[in-house]
Amino acid sequence: MGTVTYSKNNKNGFDIYCKNISQKDEYLTIKIYRDSEYKEFGAGKSKVIKASKKYSYLLGAECSHAITYLKSLDYFGLQKCKF
Repeated sequence: MGTVTYSKNNKNGFDIYCKNISQKDEYLTIKIYRDSEYKEFGAGKSKVIKASKKYSYLLGAECSHAITYLKSLDYFGLQKCKF
């Protein structure tokens, strides 16, 4: 879930929230954000904003985020975080 922004000066971006849930119902919620500077590269930043007890040590971690899109309309994402 998230929002995409468009402005008159061609500064576009988005804020997306993703909740990842494990098979054991442990979860991690991240905010992924990007501005027009990274538009063509599928790159941006993310931050862990909510987590279950198991992943609580990741709260506040800031990450570099990159996406590679595949022909099948699927994608592969990679995050490198500092915590």
